[in-house]
Amino acid sequence: MDELLARPLIARALWMAGLVDESALRAWTVSLGKRDASERVAHLICELFVRLGTIGSARANGFDLPLTQEQMGDALGLTPVHVNRVVRHLREAGLMSIRNRTVEIADFPKLQKMASFDPGYLQTIG
Repeated sequence: MDELLARPLIARALWMAGLVDESALRAWTVSLGKRDASERVAHLICELFVRLGTIGSARANGFDLPLTQEQMGDALGLTPVHVNRVVRHLREAGLMSIRNRTVEIADFPKLQKMASFDPGYLQTIG
């Protein structure tokens, strides 16, 4: 590890990755305390869409969902049944749908607004 940290570009990349992780942790802590279930699910979908888009794994209007509804519920403090109801609500609202572990986003700006999602916390400094 010392050899890696002796290289300035690698040390900076590790430092910046840590900053993004800390920022995401703060955002998720706030999310659990302030957002209702629909906003939490919408926020998770927005974050996954942006993160997967950054690495080229999202399509223009969606992505393959790497999580089950049970895993989503665990991450969001919700039961799988509640996650299912929220996903149905978001589909009926014309914002997004999940079918066969594939997310299709019908209206990202509206989904982003509903979730109060600001991707700034996912960006690195400088």
